Amino acid sequence: MKKILFIFLIFSILFSCQREKSEIRIVAINQEKWAATKPLDFEFRTKTANFQTDFLYQVQMNPEFAWENIWLNYCLEGPKGDTLICSTDNLFLFEPKTGKPYGRGCRERLFLDAYFLKNVILKDTGMYRISIRHYLRTDTLQGIQSIGIRMKESGS
Repeated sequence: MKKILFIFLIFSILFSCQREKSEIRIVAINQEKWAATKPLDFEFRTKTANFQTDFLYQVQMNPEFAWENIWLNYCLEGPKGDTLICSTDNLFLFEPKTGKPYGRGCRERLFLDAYFLKNVILKDTGMYRISIRHYLRTDTLQGIQSIGIRMKESGS
């Protein structure tokens, strides 16, 4: 009986601790083909004014992806529909010299998390939207299984 109570206590402690406040939105890429003309949209709601946050890309790809990097253009829109930030990132997926993938994974899936905005202050409460599109030499990008955006509280 004491063992059961001890195990219950340990699990209660482990699972009651909140590690970090974050939200994740993921869009699966149909048949691993992402057209340059099709932006991916992600929405996040904030309930607190002046919320300080970080944004990360979450890329899931096939290990046979043909490029070592991917150019991504993103725009962050505020709750009033105003564009707050627009920029382009060169996200390296594989080590240029060795071809070893960054991130983690196995034979069929590789995962990479990478910051693209840090310490952004979202001044207003409401719905924010991030729109992403790729800018590579090909109109249809093959081998990307999904793209996600993770919004996490800065400093967590």
